[in-house]
Amino acid sequence: MTTPATKADSLSRMLGMRLTADAAHAGQTVGVTPLTTGKVIEVSRIIPDPKQPRRTFDDTELEELAASLKAYGQQQPVRVRWDAAADRWVLIAGERRYRAAIKAGLTTLAATVETQTVDADRVLAFQLVENALRADLTPLEAGAAYRELMAVWNCTQQELAARLHISQSKVSRAIAALDLPADIQQAVDDGKVGAVAAVKQARRKPTSRKSSKPKPVRIVTAAGVVTVTPRAGQTVAAVLAAALEAERQRDAA
Repeated sequence: MTTPATKADSLSRMLGMRLTADAAHAGQTVGVTPLTTGKVIEVSRIIPDPKQPRRTFDDTELEELAASLKAYGQQQPVRVRWDAAADRWVLIAGERRYRAAIKAGLTTLAATVETQTVDADRVLAFQLVENALRADLTPLEAGAAYRELMAVWNCTQQELAARLHISQSKVSRAIAALDLPADIQQAVDDGKVGAVAAVKQARRKPTSRKSSKPKPVRIVTAAGVVTVTPRAGQTVAAVLAAALEAERQRDAA
């Protein structure tokens, strides 16, 4: 039969062990606030945002990311919002991880859920920043997104650059690329002509017919620097087309 003293000793030991265990874990809770926004979601229940500014994804990069997901698992959650009309979770950030997960054959993704209503312009800003920090948008994709944000926010290029914490020149060049001729836009998107060189040339006035010595124009292309001397009255598109032709001839030689 257990005496009162023995019971007291037993309870004391149990209480002491409990206090010791609680003390061992106390440090893990100091300064920590639990989050309830994380979920593991089936990939089939997630869809890309149709207004995502990025339109092109490098297959090699996606294959490398897929291989990493297979080998080491998902290191960073995607960010999603719920769309009741679509009955799906819509990506705010992380479309590259989503596409790579599909390639890797993953069935679920860890996700941070945006629980508050997010305005379309703020979603676009999230996507711009996320893409800029990881793999840059093409100049034309960035230009279209910047122009849309300027319209939504009713702001200038300078104000937009300040809000996105990027240089004004980056915004200006990307938007200027949208006004290039269609064939030159395609060349920029394909990486055949540098966006900076194309925009600089576009801002130059056509050479005057009275000019006796047109100045050579240096164009940065995928293969290097091509120098083209404009003819009198030659258009921007013609100068850049000549640069591309010079590059093709050099490659064929």
